[in-house]
Amino acid sequence: MITNKQQNPDWIGEREEEFFKALATLSSSSDVQMFVTDLFTPEEIKNAAKRWCVVCSLYDGNTQALTLTKCESSKATVARARRNILKNGSGITKTVYELLKS
Repeated sequence: MITNKQQNPDWIGEREEEFFKALATLSSSSDVQMFVTDLFTPEEIKNAAKRWCVVCSLYDGNTQALTLTKCESSKATVARARRNILKNGSGITKTVYELLKS
């Protein structure tokens, strides 16, 4: 089990907690895919996938410039990922990244 290293942000309320619990009940990537595609637009999913690409690219040790090209992302998104996820995040993205790589 993965544990949370930081407290929930102030903006996470009961509705958001229920959404996260719903995601946690899903047992396969195909179930998650169906759930997410029912709730979000293709553009929202593509943007989230781009952010994941940025995080993985940076964890792979790629430069910001290479990450921009590889993930077809904006400078702002790459900078935000570096700052918010890699430097100040809970560490969960690194754990998930490593689990997927193993």
